[in-house]
Amino acid sequence: MAITKYYSGSSWVEARMKAYLGSVWEEVPKYYTGSAWEDLNAQTVVTLTGASHTAFNIGSDAIAYFWLEASGQFSKQSNAASRVQINVFTDWVIPNGAAPGSYRGKYSGLTGDTGDFSASLGTGYGALTSDKYVAVTDSTPGIGTKSISLTLHIDDGSVEQDTGAYTLTADREDF
Repeated sequence: MAITKYYSGSSWVEARMKAYLGSVWEEVPKYYTGSAWEDLNAQTVVTLTGASHTAFNIGSDAIAYFWLEASGQFSKQSNAASRVQINVFTDWVIPNGAAPGSYRGKYSGLTGDTGDFSASLGTGYGALTSDKYVAVTDSTPGIGTKSISLTLHIDDGSVEQDTGAYTLTADREDF
C-alpha cells in the first residue's frame, strides 16, 4: 500500500514522492514498472483491511455500523453518534478523490445474529455513489449482545479490487 498522506503536525498533507538532486528536492513524477512508465503520484489504492466495532447503549437500542462512504472514506458509527473515520490509511480508496468513480460494493458470508442485521449495501454489487452501511442492532433489554460477521467486497466496475473481514457487535444494557 502506498502512503498518500502524512500528518504535518496540524493537518493531513498529500504525500508526493521526491528525490534529492544536488542541492534541492525534486518531485519524482514517474516510475518504471518493467514495461511502462507509471505516474507515481497518481496511484489509486483500494484497500479493505478488516475491522471490528462495538456499540454500547444503556436503556435503549444499541446499533453498530460500518459505512463505505461515497467520499472514499471508511467509517464506523455507534448508535446516533456522528460517524468516525477509522483511519486515513484504511479508507476504501486512496486518494479519496478517486471515489466514487465506477467502484461498487457488496457483502457476503453473513453469519451471527442475522435477524438483527440491516444494510443499504446488498449481496450483489451496487454503485458506491451514495453512502452505504451494514449494521447490527441489539433491541433486547438485559444482558447479552448481538453480533454479525461478514466480508465486504469492492470492485472497479468489473474486477474485484479487495475484500476484508468485518465484525459488528451491539450491546444494549438495562439496569
